[in-house]
Amino acid sequence: PSVDDLFREIEKDRVFFTKSGGGVTVSGGECMLQIDALEALLAMLHENGVDTAVDTAGNVPWTSFERILPLTDHFLYDLKALTPERHLALTGVRNDLILSNYRRLLQTCAQKVIVRVPVIPGANDTGDEMEKICAFLNQYPPARTEFMPYHRLGEGKNAALGQSVFTAETPSKARIDALYRMCGVKN
Repeated sequence: PSVDDLFREIEKDRVFFTKSGGGVTVSGGECMLQIDALEALLAMLHENGVDTAVDTAGNVPWTSFERILPLTDHFLYDLKALTPERHLALTGVRNDLILSNYRRLLQTCAQKVIVRVPVIPGANDTGDEMEKICAFLNQYPPARTEFMPYHRLGEGKNAALGQSVFTAETPSKARIDALYRMCGVKN
């Protein structure tokens, strides 16, 4: 579908997000990899008074952020690991660009940035890694931080596709609450 088609679909639900005070979050694998379409959609939404959020891991050129900054009300920014080697092992990419873009985004519009940290036991939920994430967030505080517990919803799909299945236990509410306290942020 075209950007116009997508906008028409979104318009059908305007009553729901207008009444709830919500808006449109653009996500996907990495929506900023399709920057031309993203910019066009955000422009349409912005022109029509729709609140917008972009969900990103930040592993894109800074010029992509510059293109959409005036059109985006909120950035949902994923931080998966601070240690470069751990980030590479978990995601297949280094985190230098991700962290650099995050710091630049904060300098530009800190009030728009919500950091989301997936909490994955044995992957990034180790004492030292979470301490590093907390130290980083305290040094570069976003408007809000969200710790998101790992869930197992994708495991069946991966198994059905014959892909290797990563498994971990879902962190308890007590563990998530402890992370908020450890980082000194409210949940």
